[in-house]
Amino acid sequence: YKNYAFQLMILASTLLFLVLFSSGSESPTYIIAVAGVMIWFFLQKERSPLVIAMLVFVIILTCFSPSDLFPKSIKVNYIVKYSLKAVPCIIVWFRIVYELMTRDFEKDYSLT
Repeated sequence: YKNYAFQLMILASTLLFLVLFSSGSESPTYIIAVAGVMIWFFLQKERSPLVIAMLVFVIILTCFSPSDLFPKSIKVNYIVKYSLKAVPCIIVWFRIVYELMTRDFEKDYSLT
């Protein structure tokens, strides 16, 4: 618990958890979850293609889905109907939980 990277990873998990498992989460509250994703991303020592793909997935589906970049038919019939905005954040949250349980925070994470 003394490791600063571990504390930041717990913060990222908490920010995502707040939005994902709240019954009253609206579109503007996802900025909290995106902040958690960004903390997780910047803690990665080696940004593998999978980590970058997860970040791009979050940006496209979570950040851009309420904008006019998506056609209205896709937004209404798929993204809103099936709550697809939360899917990338859920995937990142599972990754964070996995990393919290399996990684050595002394050597696997970078704070620079």
